[in-house]
Amino acid sequence: MIILIILLVMMYLIISYTSIYMINMRLLDFLRIILGAVFVVFIFIALMHLGTIKFWITLLALCLFLNIEISNYKFKFNDKKAKLILDLFSIMTALMIIVLCALYL
Repeated sequence: MIILIILLVMMYLIISYTSIYMINMRLLDFLRIILGAVFVVFIFIALMHLGTIKFWITLLALCLFLNIEISNYKFKFNDKKAKLILDLFSIMTALMIIVLCALYL
């Protein structure tokens, strides 16, 4: 299960940063939003058997989703300092999700 979560996180980050920084297409923007929603729901369902920690990890996944969308907003207005901070926060949040899922699964 942890391998599925790692693959989903990596796929979400790659699609997100490709759609934000590399290729500006509506299809990739739509795919980024759909994949983010699927990511949050999958994390919640995959951790259903855990106690209250599933809510905290789901909130981290939601935080990652919203952070990526804020990064997209900041990129459109060319705010370089905020983009760097948001990118670092995205990577750290993804690592936190992976580590917490590995510990509790």
